[in-house]
Amino acid sequence: MSFSYKKIRTSNQQEIVFLNLRKNLGVIFKKGNEAIVLTDLNIRDKAFQYSVQPYLDSCRLTKIRILQQNQNFQNTVFIKQNKLIQFQNHIIFVADKEFQNKIFPQKIKVDEVFITDNPKLNLRQITQNLIFDLLVVDSRNSDYLIKKLNEEANLDGRKIKILKRNFSLVVASK
Repeated sequence: MSFSYKKIRTSNQQEIVFLNLRKNLGVIFKKGNEAIVLTDLNIRDKAFQYSVQPYLDSCRLTKIRILQQNQNFQNTVFIKQNKLIQFQNHIIFVADKEFQNKIFPQKIKVDEVFITDNPKLNLRQITQNLIFDLLVVDSRNSDYLIKKLNEEANLDGRKIKILKRNFSLVVASK
C-alpha cells in the first residue's frame, strides 16, 4: 500500500474505541488525525501512559483533546452533553450512578448504552428509557452487575459486550 493511500485512508477513518482500563474510564473518539479521549485519568498517570498513550501514538494523531467524565464539550464532529455523546451520527448514552432510578418522559434512541461506575440498575430500567443496539459494560462495574446484565441481555436477545479481561471494543462510526 502506498504512503499517500494510507494517509488518505487514515484521514477519513472514524472509530470509537471503548478501552478496558480496569478501575478507570477510557473511550477514544477518533476521526482522521484527531481524537477526543473521555477518561478520568490524568495524562501523566501511569495507567494513561501504559494503556491509552500507545494507542494514540500508533494512530499518529496530530490533535488530541482530553475530556473528563463530567465535562461537556462540542465541536464539528463531537458533542458531549451530560450523559449523551454524539460522534458524527453515532449516539452513546452513558449510564452511571446518576442514571439509577431515572425515568425519562419518552424513550431516547441511541446506538450504544455504555454502563460504567457500577450503577444500581437492571436491563428493564434501561429498556424503559432507551432504544439501543448494543450494551457496552466496562470493568468499573461489579462482577455481580456484569453477570446480571449479561444474563438479562442474553435472555432478552440483546447484544452485549463486556470490557473485562483485557478486552476493548472498536466501533466504526457511521
